[in-house]
Amino acid sequence: MEKPTLSLSDFKVDQLTLSDIDLLFDINIDNPNPIAVSVNSYSYSFLIADQQFVSGDQETSTDVPATSSNVIQVPVFFGYQELYDTFEAIRDEDETNFTFEGVIAVEVPILGIVELPYSQSGKIPVVKRPYIRVQSMKVRELSLSKISLDFNFEIENPNAFGIDLSGFSYDLNINQLQAINGTVNEQVSLGSKSTNTLSIPLEVNVLQAGMGIYRAISNRESFDFTFSGDATLGTDLPYFKSSTFNFNRSGSVDIPN
Repeated sequence: MEKPTLSLSDFKVDQLTLSDIDLLFDINIDNPNPIAVSVNSYSYSFLIADQQFVSGDQETSTDVPATSSNVIQVPVFFGYQELYDTFEAIRDEDETNFTFEGVIAVEVPILGIVELPYSQSGKIPVVKRPYIRVQSMKVRELSLSKISLDFNFEIENPNAFGIDLSGFSYDLNINQLQAINGTVNEQVSLGSKSTNTLSIPLEVNVLQAGMGIYRAISNRESFDFTFSGDATLGTDLPYFKSSTFNFNRSGSVDIPN
């Protein structure tokens, strides 16, 4: 009786979202013996920067027929936030190296339980959330009865691949102005590591809002704001699943001269 041998085929990204990644590793077990052997269990460690990040073990009951082979599939999944919390420097990377290693326990007649080690290295993509940055409020029209403004903000895509945002809805609250909500009807597309600027039009009735708002805008005072909402994010990556992108920003916004 001989020990079975192992070989690892290329891993695949089973599913990728804005928040997590699912990987699938195929381990081929070749049985050279004239009688079937049984896989009892496997263990694995997923290392990044030579540090263990995810690990696990699983009992199984998989036969490998005589003079044949069989495949054990090992799933590995984790969240990107957990990855960033553990390896902060990865936030600035487009991809990261990994090592996938472990042991498969095979029961072989006469030999008993045989532990077979395996190891594979590769790269996985690092997915980063878009970033929303509020720029300014611009005055389009200013009169004693009506004020027209544009609330300007940027959406930055820090990823090495393009993204599309659809169904972009928002809630905007600016002090001294009535809170508004709405939707950006057109799809927002951003190329790799690019930025797009959008504007939300605001109309203020001075008679209803009072002269205080007129004086504040005339004097180019800063306004406190809360800007929140969500959108559906997609990409052309074949294994990427559409994800919900949520945002919530607050601070102060200036009215430039």
